[in-house]
Amino acid sequence: MPVFKSTSPLGTRKAQLSLRFFVNSGLLPVLLIQIGLLAREGDNQQFTTLLDAFVFDAATKDDPDSGKSMRQLVENKGYPFEEHRIVTADGYVLITHRIPHGRQTPFIQETNKKVVFLPAPLFCSSTFYVDDLANNSIGYIFADQGFDVWLGNTRGNAFGMETLNRGRVQSVKDKEFYNYTLVEHGIFDVAAQIDYILQVTGAKNVSYFGHSQGAASGFALLSKRPAYNSKISALASLGGFRTFGCNFDDPFLKSLWRSVKAFVKTMRQFTEEFGWSTINQLCRSNWPACRHLLTTVIYGDDNHSNITRIPIYLEHYPQSSSMKNLIYYTQMQEVACLGEKRVFEFNYDELFYGDEVLLHDPAVQFYGHNQEVYGDIRPPVLSTENIRVPVKVYYSDGDTLITTNNQKALIASLPNVVGEYHIRDKGFVHGSFAHSPYNMTHVYDTIQFFNEFFL
Repeated sequence: MPVFKSTSPLGTRKAQLSLRFFVNSGLLPVLLIQIGLLAREGDNQQFTTLLDAFVFDAATKDDPDSGKSMRQLVENKGYPFEEHRIVTADGYVLITHRIPHGRQTPFIQETNKKVVFLPAPLFCSSTFYVDDLANNSIGYIFADQGFDVWLGNTRGNAFGMETLNRGRVQSVKDKEFYNYTLVEHGIFDVAAQIDYILQVTGAKNVSYFGHSQGAASGFALLSKRPAYNSKISALASLGGFRTFGCNFDDPFLKSLWRSVKAFVKTMRQFTEEFGWSTINQLCRSNWPACRHLLTTVIYGDDNHSNITRIPIYLEHYPQSSSMKNLIYYTQMQEVACLGEKRVFEFNYDELFYGDEVLLHDPAVQFYGHNQEVYGDIRPPVLSTENIRVPVKVYYSDGDTLITTNNQKALIASLPNVVGEYHIRDKGFVHGSFAHSPYNMTHVYDTIQFFNEFFL
């Protein structure tokens, strides 16, 4: 988010009174999200009016994390920081970040030390784990608990926008750059980072902290490349998934999901970037549902989220993904609505299932049919038989995105679930697994879980 100088004629006192109204009324998250959208959209006049009047003078002006880079976020809090350049097997370049030890814990040279890998969830980067206060950021918590912390990134986000200019992907400007889903995140991005981490640290394996899509990519990796079972000691799935249920319990999410499906049906070149401009278009088509998603589903209310930190979060979130990945999400949900419990890879020949089936359209650049890509008319099944890593599933009654029923189905589908952590709190939403300043008990439970399986 750009930083603007305060030019508001309203004055600091009025700004503070206005901010107090939004805090007391519970509307501050809505205001901050709208400000973020205006900022990214380039509407500077409306942005500065809102920002100066309600937020800048009273909330974010003195925040030491405002406008900071990833390195600055970490080092300014007294933690060591490293950047590592990792190349995937298919030529994408990822920047992975490392916090080798905590502020009070010494660096351990032992080869068999505790290493944790935290892959980036959908629309996130490695900043997701360090953009809050030190006692409320998962990356710092793990470091202070004696872990060598590696914060992962994926192709398409701010730290994955480079290629080796070889093979099918010559440049980030190519549409082919965005020809990926969460499956490629797993079998290429996650795999390359784990291999690199083991090589650098000398560790036998890593503990895997998977939030949301971060867990889904881990499951895809283990399904497609079972050799990685020996490289992961244990996997914590926090709000994770392999597929979606047929319907969302939240009426706003149902409405937004209908907008998403209608939106992607009209996109003619789906491998292009799904970034801020696309999000703006989608949110403009259904702003009430989009606002509800950002404030209630992702950040939660002020009892479960430090709402004054939302402007800092918005400096790093959301990151880009691909239109193809978004379509893959809709495919998973549509297949579930047919009663299909199996999880498939991306379907190039049928975008949607059920009452309406859209067959392959030559006008849309699908990069081939299933037969050409997979050697079969149907996409491969992502089987759970190969997932042998000990898994603990963390879920909440307040998560309306990946619901309790979804999580029970996930537990039933996995062959080696060794525990579950059920948060019976309607206010603990999907994003609370990462940003919950009043209760990080679940994070400390993952640490205990990882310690139990540390070899």
